[in-house]
Amino acid sequence: MAKLSDFRSDTKAIQDGAWIRVNEALYDDLEIQTRGYTDEFVDAQTLRLARAAEPFNNDLTRIPNAVRRTINGDLLREFLVLGVRNLADDDGEPVTRDDFLAMLGDPAYYKLARACFDAAGRVTSKAAEQVKAAMGNSAPVSSGTSQDAVNS
Repeated sequence: MAKLSDFRSDTKAIQDGAWIRVNEALYDDLEIQTRGYTDEFVDAQTLRLARAAEPFNNDLTRIPNAVRRTINGDLLREFLVLGVRNLADDDGEPVTRDDFLAMLGDPAYYKLARACFDAAGRVTSKAAEQVKAAMGNSAPVSSGTSQDAVNS
């Protein structure tokens, strides 16, 4: 029999954020601290897409991909992504939060934006008990990564 707790969202994690190891098969040990899809995020997304569609007879399907990418990058920065860890540049230096956020609208880093949306979707869809268990299994910040690099 299904239990009610399996259907209870972790509204605290959705609102305040949680660390998510996104998908090791696709993104290695990358972890993103993200909120879930809050009402504020959904409302902002709806409004921005509607405004972008105005020049196209309000047809959302005609919004150019570059415009959507800009909107998505802005939404990730403003509403979802709070931190990153286990990500280094090609010289092995930890990627700071600010540098990470700056990459999210860049087409060269599409996979990072995709990882952020995947992480936010997991925070949104997980039941409260699953988020608590996942956070308990999360690895500590890797050596050489300062807390400032994670949260700056």
